Amino acid sequence: LKTSDVLDILVPILYFVNDAKKDQSLLGLMHIGVFILLLLSGERNFGVRLNKPFQPAISMDLPVFSGNYGDFVIIVVHLLITAGHERLASLYDCLLTVLVNISPYLKSMSLVAASKLVHLFEIFAAPQFLIAAPSNHHLVFFVLEILNNIVQYQFDGNAQLIYCIIRKRAVFDKLANLPD
Repeated sequence: LKTSDVLDILVPILYFVNDAKKDQSLLGLMHIGVFILLLLSGERNFGVRLNKPFQPAISMDLPVFSGNYGDFVIIVVHLLITAGHERLASLYDCLLTVLVNISPYLKSMSLVAASKLVHLFEIFAAPQFLIAAPSNHHLVFFVLEILNNIVQYQFDGNAQLIYCIIRKRAVFDKLANLPD
């Protein structure tokens, strides 16, 4: 974890996890991949290494972006949550914990990754989603913690995220003004 070699295993893990979202028979593979990501994200050196510029080595079904490996992780997690099967809902906590763990180290985010993060907040803060299950409010807390970590620890390099938050301020206001 003390060298950039860890990024060489990150891309295949995210590739297989992203690819497995389409096939329910690969759910076990997805769980293993997410668990490995969770273990890696707990290490400070891993989070710091994610600031290296992303150079795609394999073709994946991702939006075009120019950024770092942290952006890559955010975009894949967004895809897993938004385009995955409903059986993946049990992994939402783990996927968001990965983002919480790496968020204090993300020095600069691309506009694509920043908008994906704010979109996750938009999804989880929707009143329909919040009342759908008793524990759904935890997912909003996770996304708020991600945003807070980035703003608190890496404010200077993340103007794109600040722009996205300001642009979607109505979503934040709507959550703040939910009836009791």
